[in-house]
Amino acid sequence: MDAELKSLIDEQKKLIVDFQTKNDEQLKGKLGRSDLDEYERKYEARLAELSRAIAKVSAPQPERQAPPASETKAFFSGLKKKLTGKALDELETKVMTVGDPTTGGYLAPVEFVNDIIKFDVLYSPIRTLAKVRQTKNRSIQIPKKTQSASAAWVTEIGTRSETTNPRLGLRRSRLMRCLRWRKSPNRTLRTQRLTCRDSW
Repeated sequence: MDAELKSLIDEQKKLIVDFQTKNDEQLKGKLGRSDLDEYERKYEARLAELSRAIAKVSAPQPERQAPPASETKAFFSGLKKKLTGKALDELETKVMTVGDPTTGGYLAPVEFVNDIIKFDVLYSPIRTLAKVRQTKNRSIQIPKKTQSASAAWVTEIGTRSETTNPRLGLRRSRLMRCLRWRKSPNRTLRTQRLTCRDSW
């Protein structure tokens, strides 16, 4: 292929040089204009043929693929018969099926995922504002601001009066207890396939 490509390129170069020579002869008056036009038509036609041949030879050739295996042929043959409604051959029909446990279903068990699909618990937005603290007493008392201070604009020599002052109160909060109690027998805890402590 390399030799064929080299031959085509050499012919193309020679054709271009010959056309330049003919053009120079026409400029010097050694060749008539009609003769040059006739040669130019032949030159352009041959140059186009060489360009197509060079492009074809230079293009990468597709790799030859190995013929399909017998299993592949059998698969597509059975698929074609199934789509066209033709009956399958006796050797193409399945004897073992997953739908019937006694004919192979026991040999194709389902996959058990070691996890639990949990509910999406909605949390109140107050959790982002609330404060969490610990205490050993049965209740707590927290000072609470019940009224804020106020202010007003006045002139330079205007009368000034007392503004509203802040007021405080006391709030008492009783502690509550939250309990979650799950009964499970010891046998369940020993034989379960996932950790309930991390899943409930």
